[in-house]
Amino acid sequence: MKIFFYKFTHITTQPKTNYYENLSLTAQPVIRIQNSFTTVETYISEKRKSYKDNTDFSEILKNKTKQNFKKNIDMINSITLNSLRNAEFIQFCKDFTSIVANSSLTVHSLQIQHDAMIRKISEMETMFKNTTPSPITPELEELDWSRNKNIMGIFGIINAYTCHFDPTYSYAATLLQNNIKLYGSDITRETYQSETAIISNIISDWETKPELTSAIGTLNLGQWVIELKKVNQTFSDTYHRYTQEFTNNYPGTFKSKRNEMVSIYYDLCKYLSAFSVVQPTSWGGNTIHEVNTLINQYNQVIVGRTTSVKTEKTVPVSSN
Repeated sequence: MKIFFYKFTHITTQPKTNYYENLSLTAQPVIRIQNSFTTVETYISEKRKSYKDNTDFSEILKNKTKQNFKKNIDMINSITLNSLRNAEFIQFCKDFTSIVANSSLTVHSLQIQHDAMIRKISEMETMFKNTTPSPITPELEELDWSRNKNIMGIFGIINAYTCHFDPTYSYAATLLQNNIKLYGSDITRETYQSETAIISNIISDWETKPELTSAIGTLNLGQWVIELKKVNQTFSDTYHRYTQEFTNNYPGTFKSKRNEMVSIYYDLCKYLSAFSVVQPTSWGGNTIHEVNTLINQYNQVIVGRTTSVKTEKTVPVSSN
């Protein structure tokens, strides 16, 4: 305990002015950690007299220190990458690297990890492009066109109703329009799997958020939504067959590429978490917030697919 308190007091009593103002970017974590210790030091001064047992006090101090460190580290949400289908997996990795690249973090200290992931994505995409044309391709194109027509139809009706003379209709349309804008300006131009995920998320919002569900009813869009949900799910299942066909043709190679990608992904995540300590608000913290938003979107796809499978399994079989 004496050694511990000596080190603790030594760290928290160093001068903070002038010297720390000139620290380089890489030294900034020291300031944040010192601030954490200062908080704990204040806590000690208030609580130390209440504890006569040094062992008990040591445990309390240890826990308090951990709490302060956790407050200074932005955590990346978890995602079960093995639950992503092959195309979803590649698209997730592309979206992830795009966020990192746009954050300017690669300029500072993540270039090596970022480039390693980009190379692996390129290898996996090349494997897809070099495959023999699949008989499933025309089916996919037809399904994609069908869902795009549904999207354009629904969005067109919503846009028209925003100009309706009756405030009830215009308000409902505005609610739905604002919800759609959260997912981008032109969904039909997204990649296959990205569009699938976005449509799933929008429909999930419309089915679970009362004000949006009510707006769908007000504009009489129920049948449109049912049809869009059906064709989007059919597209997702068909695309899964397409990627599975590819995987069966290249079983060991593609699986090994996925495993390598997972390792690179978690390595890059560790660097991101560390960098959030250096620049919690400008680069690191904001980047992790964007990454978590992306992860949440893909987690919704995984959960939605799992829920759909469970629902299908619980449907009673007709006795006829």
